[in-house]
Amino acid sequence: MITVNGAPREELTTQLLEQQLGRPDSIAKGAVECGGVLDNLNKPDSQAGDFWYYGNTMYEVSSGQAILDVFDVTTGKFQGKVGQLVLNDQTTLEDVRRFFPLSARQADRPATGRSGEEMSLSFSYKGKPTEGALSLTFKKGLLQEVEFFYPC
Repeated sequence: MITVNGAPREELTTQLLEQQLGRPDSIAKGAVECGGVLDNLNKPDSQAGDFWYYGNTMYEVSSGQAILDVFDVTTGKFQGKVGQLVLNDQTTLEDVRRFFPLSARQADRPATGRSGEEMSLSFSYKGKPTEGALSLTFKKGLLQEVEFFYPC
């Protein structure tokens, strides 16, 4: 179970998102090319959704609905939790290694196109792997951002 700021990651209306965080810093119109959660759940044949950015935090937005896609833990506005592991600006790569030793082995090399280490924690349902993963990006051993990743 993954929670963000103490609650499960769920869809919310764009109106509620704006009430909580204000207008986004920038919007990438039609940027959700594939792997979008909202388009897949709501309307498989709909137009590509938008990404709304609040600093390095990103929401997928489509048809008046929004869902958190990437959250930046360095600002202190967002904190996650996977089981007993807290995901915040104090989380180290070593903390994650203790809880997820197999996934941590892959984080020893820099991520493609990014600075720092990246670790992928695969999603599972009732003990069976599913598509998608939680991608954790570290810089100098400290967690920077968390992404809910779904392949195309």
